[in-house]
Amino acid sequence: MHRPPMKPHPMLYCLLLVARSAGAAEPVALWGRWSANFTAATTVSPETELTVALTSPGGRLHVVAGFWDGAGRWAARFMPDEAGRWRYRTRSEPKASGLDGVEGTFECRPADGAANRFLRHGRVRVASSGRYLEHVDGTPFFWLGDTVWNGPLLSAAADWDVFLEDRASKRFTAIQFVMTAPWRTAPVDADGHVAFTGRERIQIQPAFFARMDARVDAINAQGLLAVPVMLWAIRGAENPGFSLPEDQAVRLGRYLQARYGAHHVVWIPAGDGTYTGEFAERWKRIGRAVFGGVEHAPTVMHPAGMQWPFDGFDEPWMDLIGYQSGHGDD
Repeated sequence: MHRPPMKPHPMLYCLLLVARSAGAAEPVALWGRWSANFTAATTVSPETELTVALTSPGGRLHVVAGFWDGAGRWAARFMPDEAGRWRYRTRSEPKASGLDGVEGTFECRPADGAANRFLRHGRVRVASSGRYLEHVDGTPFFWLGDTVWNGPLLSAAADWDVFLEDRASKRFTAIQFVMTAPWRTAPVDADGHVAFTGRERIQIQPAFFARMDARVDAINAQGLLAVPVMLWAIRGAENPGFSLPEDQAVRLGRYLQARYGAHHVVWIPAGDGTYTGEFAERWKRIGRAVFGGVEHAPTVMHPAGMQWPFDGFDEPWMDLIGYQSGHGDD
């Protein structure tokens, strides 16, 4: 079914305000998303690393990783948690003109009266009791999720809007989906793109992520939590969580964290995998490499059906426990 994309509610625009360039920034909503683009002055490797140090109005320092976005472009995204004027400075490794030492400021303002749950209450976190989820202002968050693994990968934009509007109207709060192609049921997205090519040394494909940006933006704009599976991990050469070498799984995971960590998400690092024995050790190492030492949204592993692999899987980067009762469970 197709219909023209719905007209966004004015309040929803607040979530998507971005900095158009390093030199001039629009105001960003508190708990919205700041984004800035940077262009290398000379030809540099897509593997050039960009980090951005952001200083809050109160003097707190946050450091986020940037990401390559095609040609000579890099970008960085951040969810501001304090109203007022923020300052930032970039650093690239190796140093590259246009990427290294770029400074700027942006203004963050509360989105008073916003309809969007995230702008009203802030990001989702695990409550201090460890027993439920809540927003940062203490408002409980009830996870009522719909699983649509291939939705962002294969949907038309208008159909995706219809689906999300329907789920929001029925009081769903979370949308669970697969973030990367290829995987076992989608070798490419609807436009024929893949997230990466190669295996021993993958090459990120930014054209694929332009579609995913729009689909994840739309999830959050409806006040729904995005719950992406980074890498499908069941046995099979078509599943990157199983087939990619460990260092390349880490590389792809870090890219996803950099690109979507400023959205309202809960991460599923691996989907439908076996997390015991050598596979447990593999995913412990991947999780530490992707999430260790950085600010990140809550994470939950998605095990294969009828498995409880979490005895001895007490990792500091893992925030929630997931259990899949399907695949033949009585």
